[in-house]
Amino acid sequence: MIAVAVPFPWLALMMRRHIIQGLICLLLQMTLIGWLPAAIWAVIVINNDNQERRHRELIDALQPQAESSLLKQARLAALKSQQKLPAVVAISMTLTLAGCGGPSTEDVGKAFGRRDISNVSCTAANGQPGYVCTFMSGGNNFTFGFIKSDGGGWHWVN
Repeated sequence: MIAVAVPFPWLALMMRRHIIQGLICLLLQMTLIGWLPAAIWAVIVINNDNQERRHRELIDALQPQAESSLLKQARLAALKSQQKLPAVVAISMTLTLAGCGGPSTEDVGKAFGRRDISNVSCTAANGQPGYVCTFMSGGNNFTFGFIKSDGGGWHWVN
């Protein structure tokens, strides 16, 4: 199949029942520049199909013959979802951490009860909930811990 994929990537994809991808490949192959990406794409799709077929054969060989086809499909779907799980977890953690920054200058000013707050620098507290923030107010340097309340506001702790 690889021998067909290099000169005729669209045909190789259509033979593998990837009709829409085959049509897109045909459009790419119509341009001289698009032929090489189309051929590479077809080879990758064929390799992925072969790998998926090997996975199915391995699962079928390991399962008892009495097992229903629905259970086989469920296990294959679980295997595929396990492959996507690390990416989903990484994206979720990144989005969660992006929204969980320490208090802003305005937050520190509200919690501390002063408007002349500047040079706020916060880091996550080691082994403690919240953040440790260093800031200036009235020409003096202060260092306090800050914890976010259930209502969303920040409170300073000594």
